[in-house]
Parts: sequence; structure tokens; C-alpha cells
Amino acid sequence: MLPAIRAIPFIRIFVPLAAGILLIEYISLSPLLLLGAAIVSAALALVLHRLGRKYATPFGAVLMLAILLLGAYRGSSYDEREAATFYTNTTDTARLYIADVAAPPVETEKRVKVRLTLRSAYLSDGTLQKASGSVMAYLPKSPEASRLRYADRVQVASVLQPVPPPANPHSFDYAQYLHYQNVHTQAFMRAGEWAYLGSGRGSPLQATAYRWQQAGLAAIQSQIPETRESAVASALILGNRTYLPEEVRTAYAETGAIHVLAVSGLHVGIVSGILLWLLQRTLPRYRLWSVIVKIALLLLAIWTFALVTGLSPSVLRAATMFSFIYVGQSLQYRVNTYNTLALSAVVLLIANPYLLFQVGFQLSYLAVFGIVYFQRRIVALWYPPYRALRYVWELTSVSLAAQLMVVPLSLFYFGQLPTYFWLSSLVAIPLAGFILPVGLALLGASLIGLPGVVLDGLGRMLYALLWLLNETIAWVQTLPVGLIKGIYISGLGMLMLYAILYAADRAIQLRRPQWIMTSLGLVVLLSFGSLWRTYETQQTRNVTIYSVGAGKTLASFRMGHEVVQLATDTLPTKAVYFASSGALLHSGSNTVATYGLDDSLSTNSDFPYRQVGRKVAFDGTTWIFADATPRTSADYWVIGSKCYPPDRDSLSCKQLILNAYLYPKQREAWESWAESRNVPTHDISRDGAFVRSF
Repeated sequence: MLPAIRAIPFIRIFVPLAAGILLIEYISLSPLLLLGAAIVSAALALVLHRLGRKYATPFGAVLMLAILLLGAYRGSSYDEREAATFYTNTTDTARLYIADVAAPPVETEKRVKVRLTLRSAYLSDGTLQKASGSVMAYLPKSPEASRLRYADRVQVASVLQPVPPPANPHSFDYAQYLHYQNVHTQAFMRAGEWAYLGSGRGSPLQATAYRWQQAGLAAIQSQIPETRESAVASALILGNRTYLPEEVRTAYAETGAIHVLAVSGLHVGIVSGILLWLLQRTLPRYRLWSVIVKIALLLLAIWTFALVTGLSPSVLRAATMFSFIYVGQSLQYRVNTYNTLALSAVVLLIANPYLLFQVGFQLSYLAVFGIVYFQRRIVALWYPPYRALRYVWELTSVSLAAQLMVVPLSLFYFGQLPTYFWLSSLVAIPLAGFILPVGLALLGASLIGLPGVVLDGLGRMLYALLWLLNETIAWVQTLPVGLIKGIYISGLGMLMLYAILYAADRAIQLRRPQWIMTSLGLVVLLSFGSLWRTYETQQTRNVTIYSVGAGKTLASFRMGHEVVQLATDTLPTKAVYFASSGALLHSGSNTVATYGLDDSLSTNSDFPYRQVGRKVAFDGTTWIFADATPRTSADYWVIGSKCYPPDRDSLSCKQLILNAYLYPKQREAWESWAESRNVPTHDISRDGAFVRSF
């Protein structure tokens, strides 16, 4: 059972602080106004506190308000766009910028992605002016782009553009994702639009972290030439997932073991846990000097590991959390873990308020909370007769406890549930406990230059462990019903799942009828909501023309749970999934058939869809997907890149959909044609996907 709220005072700070950060995402207020209001509220709280216990309740309320306003101020002022030197706040005439590389480049299929930090801008009159802002730059692949390193200085002669919102309904919001990284600008550069200038300005600590990580990558790749095992070792030990093959990433995700490949609390816990186990057997207990030495060595190990892994946000979060936990446990006989968790979260949110919106932050704290709260109670349900079986049961209870807290959030974000997470964890977590120390030993041996025979032995041992891990995950992936996909729950549904979990826990703990009735009532309410959504879905009919790039077409014709998709033959399956999966998940569609633009078919009467080449009849409407000038009238014309308006006045449509990046004269011709006939026009390249509901 959770301790009383008085025993976890930092919860009373965390809640209003997080509420203030959340509030400012939806209400835009001046940072100076918020800071002033926070100071006034804090001063009023101090006055109420001095007046004595009679005003204890108003004091608490005003203090909470002050913390909430402080959180709102921190969230507002942290936004890079609030800076006076942000490049759009100073001038819009600059076309030449000086910037520093803020992170190592990442090679994609066609480009090199680099995060840049602006330092200055040349105005149109040639004067140099200070500028700030982060830019996600996409450079053409070249040896020069691949050689870029952290803190290198570059010159950028390219148009900087705001990151656009998603073009398709319910698709991944890349602009929001970058916003929570405090990046709001992007630039797609051509050859000659950037130049290397030399060394710039960066954090020496961050530079050391990246340098150590690159040295570790080189050591792993030299000892493990096999792509799969080398990529998994780089991810598991160093937190670098750049080289991870897509099929390996998918296998770990579908078996619920993807957390093993993201350096976070599990990895920091393994490293610090091994060291703590050694220290407890070598240092005397209850001696002040031994406590100080233990804390110092633990913190040194945790933060050295954070440096080796590149000081990524996930490892910084885990390192901060474990640092507070170990310090608290070492300095006190009894430490409240919940209070320590809340303290670490408060420190992290003050440093970076956008962490609150990052999935990794939410999942990691929920998982740790679940382990602390549920694990002992789960393991107490059964006491196996054999020691080995007890170890397996304890490990399983850890996975179950963590999953109890993260499943509702995972369903909300990802819409799928790995059913064998407990089985993959039984293998992945113990193997990670061996892979990490062996891998770190290999890095250390390579760094100090031990003989090749030592490096070869550690390399072979590491390869064998990685091979066993990968083969086990691949086997778990083949098990039947290993992944339940297409689960959609709204934000309200997720909150109701947590409410059901809370009510059920209280019912088990207190054994009171009102809590049993509350949990059952919430289950009934959630079931009713699901049935109502199913009914609404069954009544829905719509057509969506997605934005998938120049010269490509993707359309969906939906009636209830059934969907027919029409796609260009050259459109990759990955592009189809990226554009339409969010909308299909949100709509609850469970039957999807995909056909080519030139196919001919007719479905049954329950789904009124008929296609003859590029002409489609659906639910009483006609659609023409034109790749040349239209020759027949229809309700909807979907215009491709080679189309021009027809000369015959008798040909027309009720809605014009421009489905390509047209030449300026071609676009003007179509717009003029549509205006002369009062035909509404939808430009997908400008307005995003076209959706027509019936």
C-alpha cells in the first residue's frame, strides 16, 4: 500500500509542477507574467505560513498555486522560440547562417540528418548578428557530411522552414515530436548549400561522451564483425541504435523486449547493482567512511556509464533516478522510494520540462513505480519449492509488476500488446546482466590496450551471448498469437484503465464492497464506451486521399470496419503503412484490401465498391484518378502530375483534388478552370490529405 502523502512530500511538489508544465502547452502566456505571478504567490504563501496553523489550508493551496505557476513559467521559458535571439524574432531576411553541430550525424536511406544549433546570421546588408535556434538539417549524402562531428562549425546557405504538421489524419506528428526536443525548424539542403568551417563551440563533457561512445563502437565492430550481433551490442551496451536492422528492431518490439535495446533504467540498474553487490562484500558496514566510499564509487560508475553511452536523455534520466535512490538508501536507515522517485522527477523536469511529454520518461517512471509497488505482492502469491524456480518466479514478477503500470500507456501510444513479454524478459534480462559487464570489460580492455588474446576471448564470449539473445527473441517471435495489434484506446480510455487498476487494487487491499462495486462499474462503463465506438464505426463511411509524395497515389474507401485501399504500384509498403496506419487504427478497421490503380474489380452489395481501371464507383459517388487530361465527368477528379484541364465545357466535376506537386503554370491552369466553374479545389501538397465523409 502507498504510504501517507505526508511521507512523500516531493509528490506534493511534483504534481503541481507537472500540472503547470502541462497547462502551458495549451494556454499561451508570457514567461515574465508567469514568473511574476509565481513570485507573488510564493510571497503570499510565506505570509500565510507566518500567521500560524490557523491558515494551514490556505497556505497549502497558495503554495501549490505558486509551484504550478513556476512549472508553467519553466515550460514557457524553456521553449527556444521565446528567446530574443531566436532567428525569426530578429530578422526574416537572413539567408546565411553560422551553426554548430549539436549531435553526431545519422545516415538515413537518402540523406544525412544533423541537428544544428544556430550561432549567428548574416543579414542582407552583410552585417553579422547573433542568432539562436535548433535546426534539423538534411544534407545530401557525401563523405564530408558523414565526417561531421559534435561541435563542428558549419555555414548554412539554405532556407530554414518551420516543421509542418502531419499531412495525413492520425499519422505520426513529427512536428510535435521535435517540439518536445525543442526543435522547431528544418532545412533540406542541396550540395553547395553548406560548408565546413572548423571547430565550433560545444560542451566539453558532451564531446567526451560522444568520443567515448565512438571509441566503444569501434571496439565492438572490430571484435564482432557480424552485423546483427554487432548492432545489438551497440544498442544494448552503448545506446546507439543507428546500425540496428529493421527486422531485428521489429523482433524485439513484437516480443516486448525492445527496452533491452534502449539504454535506460534496466542497464543502469545492472551496472550499479553488480558494483553494489561487490561493495557490500568488501566494505565494512555501518562505518561512515565506507558509506562515503560506497556512494562515491556508485555515483562514479553510474555517471561513467552515462558518459560511455553518449549522455542520451534516457540514460541521463535513469542515472539521475538511481543516483537519488542510492544516496537516499545510503544516508538513511529507512528511505521512502516513492519520495526519492518524485524528487528525481522534479529535478529532471526543472532541468528539462519537455521530458514530461516524452514517452520514455512516462514509461520508465511508471515501470519503476509498478515494480516498487506491485512486485513484492505478486511474488508473495506463490512460494516455489526450488531455488531455481524461485529465481524464475521473482524475475517474472518484476516483468508483471512493470507491465501492470505501463500496459495502458503502451496501448494508448502503440496500439499493440506483446503477449509473451514475460517469456522474452525471462531470457533477455538475465542475458543483459551478462552482456553488459562483458561488453564493458571489452571496452575497458580495448581502451587500456590489453593483449589481443584477451580482446579476442572477450569478443567471442560477447558474441556467443548476443547470438543466444537474438536467437531466443527470434524464436519467441514465431510463437502463435505473440502480438495483438490494432488495439485503439483514447486518452480517456487510458485514464479509465488506470482508474480500474487503482479501484481493483483498493478492493483487494481493503476488501470493501464499495471499491469492488467501483471497479466493476468502471469496467462496465469502459465496455459500454467500447461498444458505442464499435457502433459508430459501423455507421461510418468515408474516402481519404492521402499525401504520399509527388507522382504517388494512396486512397482508402471505408465502410464500417472494412476498407479498400487503392495505391500506386511503385508505392513502397512502408510508405503505405506510415501514411494510413494511424487512420486505420483510429477508425477500428480490421479488414483492409489493397489494389492497384489499374485493377478492375467489384465487391459485394454490403460494400458498394466497383473499380474499372482508374474510375471508381463507391456508395453512389464516382471518382476518377487521372494520369492524363480527364475524358469523362465524375463527382471527384483526383489529378496527377501529367494532367491539364479539359477543353470541352461539358466535362466537369463537383470536387477537384490536386494530388501532385504541379508546375506553377499547370497549377494556375487548374485553379483558373475550377474558379470559372465554381468547383471547390483541395490541394494535397498544400492542405494535406483529403477526407470526404458521407
